[in-house]
Amino acid sequence: MKLSRLYSNKNDIFPLIEFRDDFNVVFARVKDPIKTDRDSHNLGKTFLANLIDFCLLGDLEKDHPFKERPELFADFIFFLEIVLVDNTYITVKRKTSGKSNLCLHISSKSMNLASLPDSEWEYSGLSIVDGREKLNRLLNLDVIKPFDYRKGITYFLRRQADYNDVFQISKFAVGKHRDWKPYMAQVLGLNRDFVQQKYDLDEEIEDKENDKAKLAKKAGVRNKKYDEIKSLIEIKSKAARKYQKQLDDFSFFELEADINDEVIRRIEKLISDFNQERYLIDYELQEIDNSLSADYVIDAKKMFVVFEDVKLLMPESLVRQYDELVEFNKRLSIDRQKKLKELKVKLSYRKDELDSSLRELDNERQKALNLLKQKETLQKYKSLQGELLSMEKELLDLQQQLTQLDEISVIEHRIEELKIERSSVIHQLSETLKEENSVYSNIRQLFSQYVEEVLSVPAALYTDINAAGNLDFKSRVIDKAIGQETYQWKGTSYQKILCACFDLAILCTYSKTRFYKFVYHDGIFEGLDNRKKVKLLNMVRNLCHEYGIQYILTVIDSDLPRDDKDNKLLFDEKEIIRLLQDSGDEGRLFRMPIF
Repeated sequence: MKLSRLYSNKNDIFPLIEFRDDFNVVFARVKDPIKTDRDSHNLGKTFLANLIDFCLLGDLEKDHPFKERPELFADFIFFLEIVLVDNTYITVKRKTSGKSNLCLHISSKSMNLASLPDSEWEYSGLSIVDGREKLNRLLNLDVIKPFDYRKGITYFLRRQADYNDVFQISKFAVGKHRDWKPYMAQVLGLNRDFVQQKYDLDEEIEDKENDKAKLAKKAGVRNKKYDEIKSLIEIKSKAARKYQKQLDDFSFFELEADINDEVIRRIEKLISDFNQERYLIDYELQEIDNSLSADYVIDAKKMFVVFEDVKLLMPESLVRQYDELVEFNKRLSIDRQKKLKELKVKLSYRKDELDSSLRELDNERQKALNLLKQKETLQKYKSLQGELLSMEKELLDLQQQLTQLDEISVIEHRIEELKIERSSVIHQLSETLKEENSVYSNIRQLFSQYVEEVLSVPAALYTDINAAGNLDFKSRVIDKAIGQETYQWKGTSYQKILCACFDLAILCTYSKTRFYKFVYHDGIFEGLDNRKKVKLLNMVRNLCHEYGIQYILTVIDSDLPRDDKDNKLLFDEKEIIRLLQDSGDEGRLFRMPIF
C-alpha cells in the first residue's frame, strides 16, 4: 500500500496533497531570513504525519488539536486515497467529529470524492471499529497476518519521538513488550507463535500465582503445611469425640432447662395457701363435731321462773305456753344438726382435695429442689456443649483450609506444568534462531549494507533471548578500528540513521509482497553531519527507484544537505509535495493562524 492523495472538504484551508510514487518532500523554508521573529518550525510538517494516521483510522489522543480546538476543526472532513499493488484505489473519508463518521470507497482509478454523497460510497456510516475491520480486509497485508494493518502502521510514520529505539517506537514505549515483540518477530521472519506463546504463558502463570496468593490469604495458610493442618484436625477431632462422650453420659429425663428459683417460690406459696385453708377447715370440722355431740337439756325450774316473769311483763297473747316452747327448741335443734352435717360433708370433701393438691405440690417441690441442686451439672453440660461447638467450628475452618490447600495444590501443579511448557517454548524459540531464515537474513544484510553506506561502518542487527526467556532485538554499529561498539554510535543522530536504515531494509525486503510500501521520516536530517545527510539522501532516492518504495521526507531549510562548495542541495520541484514557509498563514499546512 502507498499513499496517493490527501485532501479535505475545505480546499482553501487545506489544499490537496498528491503523493509521488517514489520520493516525496515536505519542505519548510525561511522565505525572508532577515526577519528574525519568524522560523521554519511550527508550520505543520510533523502534524502531517498525525493527519495521515488520523485518516488511517488512528485514535485521537486527548491533546490532539481536533479535540483541543473543536471550534476550528469540527466541520472538517478529510480524504486519504491509498493505492494497492494491483492498482486498486481505496479512499478513506473521516470526519473530525461525531460517531459512525467513516466512509470507504473502492475504485480502479484515482478520484477526488469530496463531493460524493455518503450514500454513494461502498461503505458509509462506519464506526472506528467497523472501519478498521473493513479497511484491514481490503488492504489484505499478508505478511503481518493475523495482526491488522494498525499494528505496524506507525513504524512507517516515524515522528521525532520514534527515533529513540530502532525496534520499539513511542507508541509501544508505555505498555508491555507483548504488545509489539510478537509483531516485530513476524516482520523479521521469526516464529511469532513461540514469542506469543511465551507471553501468554507468562500471563497465565502470573494469573495462577495471584490466584494462589489470594487463596492462601483467604485461608490464612500462608505459612502452614498440608500435613500440619491434617495433624491439627486429628487432634481437634479426638478432643471433640471426648467432649461428645461426656455429653452422651448425662441423663436428663426430668431435667427442664427453664427450672429456676421463681418456680420454687410459686410452689411454696401455693402450699402455704392450701395449708392455711386446710387448717381452717380442720377447725370448723372440730366445731361441727362438738356441736353434734352435745345434748340439748332444759333446766325446768329456771325455765319456769323465766316464763312466769315474762307473763307478768308481756301481754298474755304474746306468751307461748311452756310446752309449746319446749317443742320449738326440739325442732330447732334437729334443723341445726342437719345443716351442720351437710357443711361437714362439704368441708371434708374440700379437705380431701387440699390434701391431694398438697401431696402433688410437695412432689413437684421435691423435683424442682432436686433440679435446682443439679444446676451446677446443667452449667457443666452447657459448658461442654459450648466447647464442642467451638471445636466443631475450628474443625470446619481447618477442613476449609485443607480444601483450599487442595485447591492451592492444584494451582501449584498447574503452575509447574505451565513453567515446563514455557521452558519448552523458550527452547524451541532458541532453536528457531539457529535455523536458516531467508527473510531475517536478507533484512540483516540490507540493514548492515545501508548503515555502512551512510556511516561508513558496519552494523549488526541480531536477536537473543534474555534472562526472562523473551526475545530482545538489538542493533550495533562496530567501529572498524577497534572492532567493537563505541559510545559515539549511541548518540541521537546516529540512532536516527539506524532507524531509517532498518525501516528501509524492511520495506525493500517485502517490496514484492502485500505490505506497507511507504515510510514517513519526519525531520530525519536534524542534527546529522552534512556528509551523512548527502549519503542518506542519495541512498533513499536509489532505493525508491530500485525497489519501488515510497519515501516521504520532512525537512526544514536549515537542515538541507550541502555540496562540497557548501551550497544547499535543493530538491526538484516535482519532489516537493507541500511547500511550507514562514510567510504567514498561507505558508502553513493549514492556511490559518497557529493553533
